Amino acid sequence: MAGYRLGDVQTPHGTLRLTVGALAELSSELDAESPKQLAERLRQLTPETSRILLAALVRPFGEEGSVSELDNAELARLMPAATQCILNALEPRT
Repeated sequence: MAGYRLGDVQTPHGTLRLTVGALAELSSELDAESPKQLAERLRQLTPETSRILLAALVRPFGEEGSVSELDNAELARLMPAATQCILNALEPRT
């Protein structure tokens, strides 16, 4: 799954990509049984939830190890990129 795709977001800690696998992983890790529950869990971000989110977004590139080592300030700096990645992936294409 290497290479840039429309919707990817580049960060100093790796490329972020929202995939169906990432959504499934997030649902599992955050114990969400529906899209609505997943959205609720993601709205209540904690440092641990942020790590789970970022790890799922970088996994297609094999870079998830770098996320587990980030401190809370670095996580906070990456959240706008994670948000942009999700928005890019959900944006309608014509």
